[in-house]
Amino acid sequence: MTTTAFSICLNGSIHGFFPGAGGLRQGDPMSPYLFVLVMEVLQMLLSQLIEEDSSFGFHWKCHEIGLFQLCFVDDLLLSCNADEASVLVFQRGLQEFANLSGLQANPAKSQLILSKSAHGNREALLQLLGFQQDLLPVQYLGLPLILSQLKISNCQPLLCKTDKRLKGWEGVGLPFAGSLQLIKSVIMAFHVNSDTGYAKVAWNQVCSPLDEGGLGIRDVQALNYALMSKHLWAVISNRNSSIWVQWVRQYYIRHKIVWMVNANADFWCWRKLLQLRVILQSQVEYRIGDGVTFSIWLSTMDKPRLSHLDGGCSLCTDGQVESHSHLFFNCRHSRHCIAIIRRQLQFPWPNEWGMDITWAARRWRGKHVIDVIMRYWRH
Repeated sequence: MTTTAFSICLNGSIHGFFPGAGGLRQGDPMSPYLFVLVMEVLQMLLSQLIEEDSSFGFHWKCHEIGLFQLCFVDDLLLSCNADEASVLVFQRGLQEFANLSGLQANPAKSQLILSKSAHGNREALLQLLGFQQDLLPVQYLGLPLILSQLKISNCQPLLCKTDKRLKGWEGVGLPFAGSLQLIKSVIMAFHVNSDTGYAKVAWNQVCSPLDEGGLGIRDVQALNYALMSKHLWAVISNRNSSIWVQWVRQYYIRHKIVWMVNANADFWCWRKLLQLRVILQSQVEYRIGDGVTFSIWLSTMDKPRLSHLDGGCSLCTDGQVESHSHLFFNCRHSRHCIAIIRRQLQFPWPNEWGMDITWAARRWRGKHVIDVIMRYWRH
């Protein structure tokens, strides 16, 4: 479509009309980006409403990372606590989004899913939203959303679609290159197989590179290991800002190290990932730096002592906790030492630890003053 014209509404005023150089249609590679940009506006609206309304309740295990929305192209999944106050926040956000964009939720294609413990509010929530009720497990992207490991019966609808798509090529006479492309583009897109028994093809030879006599088809098992290892490394490095990485680190890793996490987790997918630690650890390279950008004392500064150690000041008997402020300004022994230093050096002494650091950094250029302090402290 090249006959469309657009205008921009900026600060309440419409500016200009400019022609469109190209349009987006269903199946266009750029169309998913358009959905993402539009859904980003909805996410910002809902985030603002949630911050302003303290009555909103997050779904189970979603509060710590602020998770309430999952979006895949034009499929939107909103989750919250099953109460009217939380659902009203979503309703206001959807209505405001509809007023801005003209996009409204279709009641015929929208479902409300409730847990077993929330059926007491079912009628009120259905009347409030005007949606139809659906039951778990929910089909999402062709697969059911379940906590247990997927079985062949769960993937049967996807397998039927795959088989139907492959049978559509039976009557088409493809050359060798076309058949090879079919294998690479279609079969490799589905990492499931319902067949059992011995392989009908020598896949070790078929998956070899072309220069070694193979067909250059990727080994599905090796590819699966590589993709799963990439997920595990994203959790270890914590450099990926994806929601999944944040959720796993918050509820499965916490303050632990991935190499030391118990592999007997209750989530089957997480157990499968942890089994790859042996493969991944053999490829990890450890490098010892020069220590310029690493300061271990910052990790323990102003931190409480261990529970079996006395945290009281050992210089006085006032029962105060030993801290920077107490040692330099409140301790009787420290005040006596500081008074001697002030008389000898004839300079003022700050009254707070933060002022002390700033004052010393501006004036001290050598170690002679520190030597004087340590000498008086020891005596």
